[in-house]
Order: sequence, then C-alpha cells, then structure tokens
Amino acid sequence: MIKTIIQALVVIVVFVLAYNFFFGTSEEKQNATEIFKEVKDVGVSVKDLLQAEKEKFDAGKYDNAIQKMRELFQNLESNAREVAPEYVDRIKGLEQQRKDLETQLDQAKKTTDELGDKQQKVDEINKNLDQLMKETEQVIKDIQEKKGE
Repeated sequence: MIKTIIQALVVIVVFVLAYNFFFGTSEEKQNATEIFKEVKDVGVSVKDLLQAEKEKFDAGKYDNAIQKMRELFQNLESNAREVAPEYVDRIKGLEQQRKDLETQLDQAKKTTDELGDKQQKVDEINKNLDQLMKETEQVIKDIQEKKGE
C-alpha cells in the first residue's frame, strides 16, 4: 500500500517537473532544470559510493572482519570449555554461521553481476555479519555472568 502511494507520488512529481520544464514559465523552467541537475548529481554520487564500496569489497574489506571473528571464536571456545562448557555448542553454531558468511563472501567476490546486485549481496552479508556479532556479544555476556557467579 505504502509502496504504491510512494510510486504514485514519484510519478506525479516527475510529471509536474516535466510539464514545468516544457510548458512552464521561465522561472518554472529554471527550477525544473535545477532540480534535474540536482537529481543527476545525487545519482552520480550514489553510483560513486557503490563503486567505492565495490572496490573495498573486492580489496577484501570484509575478509579482515571474518578472520578476526575466526580468532575470536577460537579464544571464546577455549575459555568456555574451562568456565562454561554448556556454551561450547552455541559457540560452535556461531562458528558455523561465520563459515557460512565466509562462503557467501567468496561467492559474492566471484560473481560478475551488475553493480547493484553485487551491492545487494554485500549489504546482506554485512547485515548477517552484524547479527552474528550481536549473537556473539550475547554469548560473551552470558559467559561473563557465569564467571561472576
């Protein structure tokens, strides 16, 4: 419903701008021209941002985060074995999620999809990485509470 309303508003705005550009007064034409230039500038900026993010991704921006998480899980698992053995399985599950993300990352690097498709995959991986970090933080808090008992 909201999507339809937004689409209708976009169509109306584009129609009004086009009408003003072709049939409006000189002031309306000037305003429409300025708006078109601004929209073009925003489009170029978004394209540049996506390109820069793609280059960072290709350069291994997320590889470092995945590697640090691997080390974190190794340390966390060894600590959990000593303090709270009941968390070892949970940590192994998180490690499996990390491995899955690493696989997704490798697959995303190999794809030659359109820039937007690749960016969508990167955004999904980033979202999953954030979720994994939140779950990991919770396990760490739980283990620390267990230590404090």
